[in-house]
Amino acid sequence: MLFRSKNAAADQFSGAYDIQSQTWLLGLNVGGELISQNEFYYWGVRGRVTPAISFAGNQQSAAGVNTLPPPPPAIDVARGSFAWRQSANQVGPGFIGDLTLLAGWQVTPNFAIQAGYDFLWVAGVATATRQFNLDNVRPNSIDSGGQILFQGVSMGVEGSW
Repeated sequence: MLFRSKNAAADQFSGAYDIQSQTWLLGLNVGGELISQNEFYYWGVRGRVTPAISFAGNQQSAAGVNTLPPPPPAIDVARGSFAWRQSANQVGPGFIGDLTLLAGWQVTPNFAIQAGYDFLWVAGVATATRQFNLDNVRPNSIDSGGQILFQGVSMGVEGSW
């Protein structure tokens, strides 16, 4: 990401900032489904939950220039020409939950077509937007409190013999 102030010239305040974050979730997946089966069609709900341990990490680097005067109460930020790198790791709680609303049509006794709507919630994630830190006050910091919600349509076939 490149940054530059709208109120200052590029030689007074500008630079490059790079954030990379990653999260590994480890846990036990438990779930179930409730299906209403009829002669030619079926419908139901399927869900799973995973209490997990979150292994989060990030790497940040910045380089640029800041020659603007400090604000009235001076705070400790990068001044002049600056370049820094930092990284951090953290272990904490995480969670994965998914829910599927599904319906299917039994084309033959051994073949079915299925469609569904899926929700996936992941918590305990170190997203890059939560790691943004241009001051040098909290070095090696990490925030793994991010959450992500995915949703979408799924389609598939099912066969048995």
